[in-house]
Amino acid sequence: MSDTLKAILDIEWEMFSTTQNEGGTAPCQQDRPQFTVMRTAQFSGWDEASLKSYLDDLRAARASGRNLMTEKYAYMMESTSPKEYEKIKHLLPAVSAEKEALVAPLVEQTVKWAEEYRRSYPKLAGRGRPIRRSSDSPWVTSAETYHRGEMLTYSENTLRLLGALYKERVTQGRNLYIDILRETALLMGYRSLEDAENSV
Repeated sequence: MSDTLKAILDIEWEMFSTTQNEGGTAPCQQDRPQFTVMRTAQFSGWDEASLKSYLDDLRAARASGRNLMTEKYAYMMESTSPKEYEKIKHLLPAVSAEKEALVAPLVEQTVKWAEEYRRSYPKLAGRGRPIRRSSDSPWVTSAETYHRGEMLTYSENTLRLLGALYKERVTQGRNLYIDILRETALLMGYRSLEDAENSV
């Protein structure tokens, strides 16, 4: 694990484990090993420039008293719990038109990759999040909504770097969504993503 990634995970855990929920602390907020697996896999496909830019985002947020994990889940509520979102949206950083324009193609590409994953690994996909935000509810968060919520917490610089990275992956014919889940499977002890699919 690189020093950059380790620093990211340390700050993210600090923010994640202290995020306030209506029902109190969730069990996942006390499970650092599982958190480390999931987030290590999440960042496994990023290049160093994107990681360093996101680390800058985290440090800047912490210095100003912001919790990016709290903001991420709050942004998701725009789709999962619209009425509750209306009550809290004034507490969130305003999303500029430029940021929206940077996030939209990244989310669109993520959804395309997720659809390919569902076709290739139907059993695993069937146990995960639904893909489209049309499936959102107060109890279910789609991959589309989850990734949009997270990306809205990134700085515009990080989003531009990810935009370039996504284009590179498309040109290479690589599916970053599948790459992340493959890394997740390996970190959880499976020999491959196919092995995880066959174990379902």
